[in-house]
Amino acid sequence: MKRKIRKLLAGTVFVLSLCAILGGGQVQAASKPKTLCKNASNNVSFSADLTGNGKKDSIKLKLTKDKYHPPIKKVRVYINGKKALTINDKAGSYSVDVHYIHMSKTKNFLQIQTTWNNGIHNVNNIYRYDNKKKKLVKVLDLSNEFARPGAAVKVKGSQVQIGYSYQPPETGWIHWNYTYIYKNGKFRLKSNTATVKSSLGIPSSRPDNYGKYFKKSQFVAAKPLSFYSSTDLKTVSLTAKRNDVLSLKKIKIVGRNMYLQFKKGNATGWHKVHNGTSQWFYGVSSRLAG
Repeated sequence: MKRKIRKLLAGTVFVLSLCAILGGGQVQAASKPKTLCKNASNNVSFSADLTGNGKKDSIKLKLTKDKYHPPIKKVRVYINGKKALTINDKAGSYSVDVHYIHMSKTKNFLQIQTTWNNGIHNVNNIYRYDNKKKKLVKVLDLSNEFARPGAAVKVKGSQVQIGYSYQPPETGWIHWNYTYIYKNGKFRLKSNTATVKSSLGIPSSRPDNYGKYFKKSQFVAAKPLSFYSSTDLKTVSLTAKRNDVLSLKKIKIVGRNMYLQFKKGNATGWHKVHNGTSQWFYGVSSRLAG
């Protein structure tokens, strides 16, 4: 009887210890930002909780236009009837998108984008609402990024992922997500290196056979190529012969320098792209957007 009691107590202690280890903090599931308006070209209203009181706040965009094109020159944002932000779009845009980013009760944000007719965002910023000042305060400026940042795609804890896309002539369109961490009132890039994939196979209507490779982020070498162990491009770690199949793995951006990592077998290597050449791989040049 005593032996059974001791076993029961030992099992209880083990379970409680395990719960203490695993349950020390509540795991927050990832969520998707909500699009509040898309391609707005006139005044528009919607609602979302920005003040953190659990109730939805009224949000209104007032767009100032002129007779020239693109017409939208100014965006005013009103929160609960009071002007909280004025965006001056000097280049002019055709439409406005707004996305709602919810992290916690006290961490709610608006991502506001003004868009030209080619999909490029003249303005792409994330704002936090200051309850005391009754103003929207910029916490992340993506407007002048070298690559093409888009909308927030995923939120988890104090982190938000922003979708990026770009068209290096060496590979054609590619896409990836960069993670930003919210700390001390600002979003900061977690790492300038990320997993990257080809966009050329989405969809692929070309008559050649390279679309099946692009769908798997693979590229067929059109000539001998050399790649390097790091982005300093000093030590060759991967060589490819003509017709070798390489897998696209990672991207790294330093200033206005973009590097891509490829893999063949067990070997990986980096190279700088955006160098004005489209002759690395078969099937790319015919898919480049003008």
